[in-house]
Amino acid sequence: MRRRLTALLSAVALLTLPTVASAGQSIYRSVKSGVEITYDDAQWQASELIYPYFTCIASDCGSASCLIVTSLDPDFASWPETIDKAALDALDGIFLAYEKSGGHAEAEIVHPTSQLTIGGRETLLNVIGYKLAGHDFRSSKYMFRDAGDTRIVTCEGDEESITALQTRIESLLDGIKFPPS
Repeated sequence: MRRRLTALLSAVALLTLPTVASAGQSIYRSVKSGVEITYDDAQWQASELIYPYFTCIASDCGSASCLIVTSLDPDFASWPETIDKAALDALDGIFLAYEKSGGHAEAEIVHPTSQLTIGGRETLLNVIGYKLAGHDFRSSKYMFRDAGDTRIVTCEGDEESITALQTRIESLLDGIKFPPS
């Protein structure tokens, strides 16, 4: 009985921890959310809070981390039916209100929601700025559709780190795969 329990606990732990794909590459799998993320383990460290959480660990990262929100409350935000100015402005309002409700009353939009493509995936990007401990911080929200649901990846850090790590963040986003719903 004890052996079976130990084997079961070990198997569960392996399902939510990163596994090695190849040199410098790991695969993070979460049974709870079904997400699979291939990432550069020399650049990122994976863990799980409520959702998958990645911290940049390279020597030039500064303070940057990304939280992969695997499922959204439809009352929060959803992919717009049409991507026009009104829809993008509405998302700006939702994201700004969210930051302000989280204790950043002085938050402001520094990059209005815009459309781009990351790894062949249509993506919407919004960047909010605020002060934290006297430093300029950025919260970049990448919204995309995957497996029939709206997903958001929020990357936060000091302004310099978030700006400098844009390519690494996009590479992390490119490695995210969700199971079909």
